[in-house]
Amino acid sequence: MPADATAGRGGQTAALSGSPRRAMVINLDRCIGCWACAVACKMKNDLAPGAWWLRVDTVGGSLRDVSAGVFPEGRKFYRPVIERCSYGPQQAERGDVPDCLKACPVDVFQFGDLSDAASGVARGAARPDAEAVGVPPGSTFEVYYLPAHTQARQR
Repeated sequence: MPADATAGRGGQTAALSGSPRRAMVINLDRCIGCWACAVACKMKNDLAPGAWWLRVDTVGGSLRDVSAGVFPEGRKFYRPVIERCSYGPQQAERGDVPDCLKACPVDVFQFGDLSDAASGVARGAARPDAEAVGVPPGSTFEVYYLPAHTQARQR
């Protein structure tokens, strides 16, 4: 197994030798609320109708896809929420990445080894504004959010 394996569309790397500390950094500035990540998760895990392990919340207004405030000061952004994940050590050893990352058309997700200080995921998780939310049940990686700074422009 190579020391580094390319992961995902954005070329993120996951160090697979030794004891990597896997993490996913979710950049809320990039999410467009398309639900491709959630659909990929649902399909991979063959979930029943109505069951979702990953959902995309709209943050801003009181309803899905509704902004807070009034035009031209409306604000909203989308937040993928991983409630459960089946990504495990076997996939990591093969160099696979979570299906949500592969499905995302705008590279919201970065995945890799926090121990590799040069990786994008380590740099993202180390940002002072990164929010650590823990390890989703069933998975082997930590999740961090980078805040949406452009939410005022997203309408």
